[in-house]
Amino acid sequence: MSFYTLRYGQYSDAVRMLQARLKSLGYLSGNVDGDYGMQTVEAIERFQEAIGMDIDGSMATGYLQERLFSGTAPVYSQPTPGPEPQYRMLSAGDSGDDVKALQARLRQLGYFDGEIGGNYLTKTTAAVKKFQAAAGFDVNGIATVELQEFLFSPDAPAATAHTQPTAAPTARPTAATGSGYVELSYGDSGSRVKKIQSRLKELGYFNGNVAGNYLEKTRSAVAAFQKAAGLTADGVATVATQERLFSADAPRAGSSAPAPTAPTGVTGGGGNYSTLSAGSTGTAVKRLQSRLIELGYMRGSADGDYGALTIEGVKRFQAALGMEPTGIATGYIQEKLFSSTAPSRSSQEGGQSTGESYARLSPGDEGDEVKNLQKRLYLLGFYRRDGVWDEYSAGYYDDETRQAVRAFQLACGYGDSAADGIATQDLQRLIFSDEAAQYTMPDMEQ
Repeated sequence: MSFYTLRYGQYSDAVRMLQARLKSLGYLSGNVDGDYGMQTVEAIERFQEAIGMDIDGSMATGYLQERLFSGTAPVYSQPTPGPEPQYRMLSAGDSGDDVKALQARLRQLGYFDGEIGGNYLTKTTAAVKKFQAAAGFDVNGIATVELQEFLFSPDAPAATAHTQPTAAPTARPTAATGSGYVELSYGDSGSRVKKIQSRLKELGYFNGNVAGNYLEKTRSAVAAFQKAAGLTADGVATVATQERLFSADAPRAGSSAPAPTAPTGVTGGGGNYSTLSAGSTGTAVKRLQSRLIELGYMRGSADGDYGALTIEGVKRFQAALGMEPTGIATGYIQEKLFSSTAPSRSSQEGGQSTGESYARLSPGDEGDEVKNLQKRLYLLGFYRRDGVWDEYSAGYYDDETRQAVRAFQLACGYGDSAADGIATQDLQRLIFSDEAAQYTMPDMEQ
């Protein structure tokens, strides 16, 4: 069996087969629906981790599929989870094992240098204040449940030389406010790194995968941005670097002109577009949906309601641009979407036609082009679905359609290995021409 690379956003029988194998091995818990969405991405990443490959679930290469479908593919071994940690609010005067755990975590991150004795006294209060200031919480020395959840998470910031215990109280940071950035550098990972990579890619400095790992490509991209912005070009994403990076006047690569947008997934738009996201409604959403449908990224209708189908459509378009798939239509995303250079989904999957009305069609595609192809093959005698033409069930390139295309290819003299069931632009020209081959019944022995 030969495999070709499958990518996030694709919808096909090949993806369905991939999902079925992932599910049988325990890596996928979602539906086997042929739609390469985030659940499939996560399942691929689990498998990559299991076989020691680089983690990037946005594509399933031919090599990865060979490993997946081999007889030696490992079954997913999920670690037995312990009980969910139950936090209680802690403050000065408290004591016990939960205070010990708090002190140990604060010491691990560099905020606490006292004895881990389980007593919430002056040093523990001071350490909590330092962490609150670094993480953007109100600085009051009280370890709330919310603070502890963040403290024990992988995103908790480590202490730096600039950490101050008496910083003015601020709201908890969000990308939308532009506040609360944590210095990041080579070796760091997580959602904060993903946001930086996505913004650097948006500005033209980064051409790697938005995978959340701060490695050499990310460091070089940060240094290039810093140089363009007039900052010290050391490749360290300092707070000052990120404030400039996510500002509206951040310079683009190769130009001193300011970027027209706020960061991906953040409020702010490009041109005259306003950011649209889950729950948005109205004519702007309708227009967005219509364009997504036109380019093949969204199924359904343009109803003006930014729901699950729209979110997935935007994610597919973002993935096609090489950006982090957030599902949020920022102004920048809409500028790209409505531009004349916006990539169609079929072109991302290998062959939008040029200069002709035909686009390459293959298993998993759907729409009027597929329906027209099926009807033509039916009239030529190759598409024999129950012997009748059903207008309402047509339009999806399933295995029967692939077999019909393959039968036409064989009738035209294609060799067995060349008859792959893919309706290329050239093949469709022949199918719809007056010289198209007609199906003939094989000779039967009398």
